[in-house]
Amino acid sequence: MVEIYVKHFEFYQNVPGGRLVHKQCIYKVANNAFVQQVEDITIVRHGKNVQVLPKCEYPVLNQEFLEDEEVREMLSQKNIDAALHGVAWKTWTQFHDTAGFSNVSASWNVPSNPSINAFQILYFWPGTEPDDNSFVLQPVLQYGSTPAGGGYYWGVASWMVGNFNTVVSPLIKVSVGDEVFGQMYQFPNKTWVINGTTKTTNDVATIYYTTDIVQTYSYCVLEAYNLENCKQYPQSDTFVSFTNLFNYVKGQLTPNSWDVETKEPRKCNELASVVSPNEVHINFSNS
Repeated sequence: MVEIYVKHFEFYQNVPGGRLVHKQCIYKVANNAFVQQVEDITIVRHGKNVQVLPKCEYPVLNQEFLEDEEVREMLSQKNIDAALHGVAWKTWTQFHDTAGFSNVSASWNVPSNPSINAFQILYFWPGTEPDDNSFVLQPVLQYGSTPAGGGYYWGVASWMVGNFNTVVSPLIKVSVGDEVFGQMYQFPNKTWVINGTTKTTNDVATIYYTTDIVQTYSYCVLEAYNLENCKQYPQSDTFVSFTNLFNYVKGQLTPNSWDVETKEPRKCNELASVVSPNEVHINFSNS
């Protein structure tokens, strides 16, 4: 695995969910596309068009991979400067229910732009994941250039990031001060709809994903890459607020029970806080 990464490291990209995925295994799909994983093959349907995506030939890696001492030594010997910025999930809240979620939704604000732009990628998202962490469904607010597109502005896209292929909807550009609404809802036929929209324009980024794997985690997450200076965070805000947090288990609205998690060391005082069962703040320092 190390040898593969060393050979292809310049083609690996940071996707939300804390994974490193080879660009050949990341697919931009049409809005409202239906995606299904059948063993090693990913099938994408949009209208009458059917696309069969082959098994990803490159291992999906996580951020901890780059922190392994053996990996760092090998990269150094090859004169590969793989920047080490710590685990990508900076701080988050999580709610675990083994019965499985069927509907997860949240609203959150689009913060100010950072005062320093230096190749950072910021991801703020609610999402849901199974116990084996094999994939994550998530509508994502992003800042920076990512596999979904973008640049030094805010945008929203819906993702399915897994240990096989990764698919992402078209990116919707949003403005500072907008409110984003995200939802992951499972229909009786086991198909999830992943939506990200803004209340200002009502543009919607949507993908559908069919799976019978039970989603047992609900999250609110701050993820950051290439972060060297706290001024790479939003300049006029010190938190992003996730509100209207609703989680349904087997179709029944369930009281939220959030645990707070933070990865140390904290570079910019990143810390999630639970204001109420239906409101979470993702806090950070920008100075």
